[in-house]
Amino acid sequence: MSPAAVKKNDIATPVLMFAKAGTLPNKKIAEYLQNGYDDFIQSDIDPRVLEAKLLVSLRWALPVSARAMEEVRSRSGLIKVNKAKHVVSIKRHDGFYEVSGLTQTELSILAMLVGREGNVVGREFILDSVWRGKVVNLENVDKHIEALRAKLSCFGKNIETVYGLGYCYRENK
Repeated sequence: MSPAAVKKNDIATPVLMFAKAGTLPNKKIAEYLQNGYDDFIQSDIDPRVLEAKLLVSLRWALPVSARAMEEVRSRSGLIKVNKAKHVVSIKRHDGFYEVSGLTQTELSILAMLVGREGNVVGREFILDSVWRGKVVNLENVDKHIEALRAKLSCFGKNIETVYGLGYCYRENK
C-alpha cells in the first residue's frame, strides 16, 4: 500500500514500513522514505527502540486526530456537534441555531451517532464508550437517547432505534 492510499481525506496518519532485516538495500529504503513513508523499521530492531519509534509516531498523529474529532458533521451538513465547545448547531432555512441544554453525555452520544451516520451503533458500544468502564445500567443509554430526541425537536426523529441492535442517525428517511 502506498502512503498516498493511507493519507486520505487530509487526515494525517503516520505510515510505517516494516521489513525483514537485510531484505532491502539502503537506496530502496531512502526512496520509500522520500516518497511518503514516515519511518522504516527492520525486524531485528531492539524492542525499546521500536517502542520509542511508535510513541513518536503517536505523538505526531494524535493532535491531528484530536482536532479532526472536535467537530462532527452530518453528511448533509444539517447538524454539527462541536465537542470541544460543547455546542450542537442545526441548520434551518435562515441559518444555524444552537441546541441548548444538552448534557456532556448526550453530546457524546450524539457525536458518536452523527459521526457514524447511517450505521447502527450498538447500545453496549455506546455504554462502553461514553461511560468508560463505570458500572451503568444499559437502560441509561435508552433514557439518554430519549432525552436527546426531545431536545433536538424535529431532528430527534433522525435517531432511529434498531431493535435488538442499537441506534442509527439517519437524515434521509
